[in-house]
Amino acid sequence: MRRNYAVFIILIIINGLVMADVGNEDLNQICKLTEKGQYKQALEKHLWFHEESKKSPGMAGVRLSYAISAWINLGNKYPPAIEALKEVRDRDKKVLLSGKGSFQNFHDLSSINHGLNDEKDTLELFLIIDIKYPEQAKLYYIVAEDLLITHKKYDVCAKYIGDPIIKYEQLHHMRELNLSIAKSDSEMNDPEFLEYADSSFVKGVLNLIEVLVAIDKREQAIEVQSLALSYFSHADIKQAIQ
Repeated sequence: MRRNYAVFIILIIINGLVMADVGNEDLNQICKLTEKGQYKQALEKHLWFHEESKKSPGMAGVRLSYAISAWINLGNKYPPAIEALKEVRDRDKKVLLSGKGSFQNFHDLSSINHGLNDEKDTLELFLIIDIKYPEQAKLYYIVAEDLLITHKKYDVCAKYIGDPIIKYEQLHHMRELNLSIAKSDSEMNDPEFLEYADSSFVKGVLNLIEVLVAIDKREQAIEVQSLALSYFSHADIKQAIQ
C-alpha cells in the first residue's frame, strides 16, 4: 500500500469518504477462497471487487495495492487470473489511448503494471498521452512522475512540474497533512505511515531538485533546497546540490 498513500489521501480530500457495499472483509474472503483452492470463485470475486470498490474513494488504496497483490498471488497458482488482470489493464489502456480516459483509469493501469513488473508499459503510455492529450497528461503526471525521473525524461517533467515553489509547498503541505491524519486517526498513527510522511517529502524534494538541475534551473533548485532544509533537515537533501 505504501506507494499509493499520496494519491489515496488526495482522493479523500477531493471526494470525501464514500460508503460502498465493499470492504476489507471482501478481500479477506477472496484470500480464503484462494487458500482453499477455489480459484475460479476467487477470480470472479476479484473482478467484482475491482469494479465495486471504484465506487468508494476510501477503498482506492486497498484496490490498487493489497487487492492487486492478492490477485497476482492467485495468478501464480491459477494462470487465468493473470490473463484476466491483464484484460482489465488493457481495457483501461484502450480508453486512455482514445482520449476518453480518467485519472482513475491511469492510476489503475499504473498500479496493475507495477504489480506485474511491467512499468515500461506505463511509461510508454504516458509518453503517448503527453503528445496526443497534454491536458490529460497534466492530470496523470503525479502518478507517472517517479517513472519519468527514473528514466530521465526531464523534458517531459518540465512541462508538468509547474512552479517549483508551489510544487515544494504542496510537498510541505502533504507532509503536514499526513502528520495531522496520523494524530487524529489511530489506525494511521503507526511507524510505517509516519516514516512514509517523512520519506515521501524527502523523495519529492529530491525529485524536484533533480529535474530543476537537469533543465538548467539551478538557482531555483537551490531555493527549493534551502526551503526544504529550513523545514526538515535531512542528509540527502543537503547533498542534493554540492
